[in-house]
Amino acid sequence: MNGKDKKQHLASSPKAWCLSMLIGAVVMGLVALYRFSSSYAGEEKRLLYSLCDGAFVAAVLLAGVGLLVWIGSAGTFDTLTYAAHSLKRQLLPFGSREEKRRDYYQYKLDKEEKRRPVPVFLLGSGGFFLLLAAVLLLVNG
Repeated sequence: MNGKDKKQHLASSPKAWCLSMLIGAVVMGLVALYRFSSSYAGEEKRLLYSLCDGAFVAAVLLAGVGLLVWIGSAGTFDTLTYAAHSLKRQLLPFGSREEKRRDYYQYKLDKEEKRRPVPVFLLGSGGFFLLLAAVLLLVNG
């Protein structure tokens, strides 16, 4: 298994899915606990609204991070990172000469070799929590 296949496998592994779902469940639980303790509606409505809010916050966090990673892996931020690296090299001239002479084209080629796969597990788990929030909202409505 070469490096690219290994990265693709790790991005879609059950371990990654379980970890992202666990993070979403923890965020959902913390937000629901906070919302439940600070609202004044009826007991059952209060619980469902709190769970709905928690699921929505978890969905936005997971899907938002997934979208940013996906956009970044497509090369959208390459110009900004190249400019930041160039500025750092100008201000802190401690690197090797080879690194200093690298132009933008070579930088893009090097970045293409290191691209990450699309984080399907983050987008999928974010979608799951968004669907759960919608179901809780409809049940509560």
